[in-house]
Amino acid sequence: MDAFKQGYINYSSYEQKIDQFKIIEDIGMGLETVIPTGLTGNMGNTEKRRFVDIWMYKNHQWQMIARQATNIPLNDLE
Repeated sequence: MDAFKQGYINYSSYEQKIDQFKIIEDIGMGLETVIPTGLTGNMGNTEKRRFVDIWMYKNHQWQMIARQATNIPLNDLE
């Protein structure tokens, strides 16, 4: 959370495409494209990464309880 507050996690563009979402296990997986800004080391460059989001239905609403994303080298997507 400190990295977010200090500006290390900031994007000028963010696009998420969900490959699969399993309601039984409350897991979403997919590919996302981001363009970092601010203090990140790759500022202004497009990055693609695989992600997994874990959701829980609690108090009559869905809440994300965990998230993991891994950068993919662009040449691996060809």
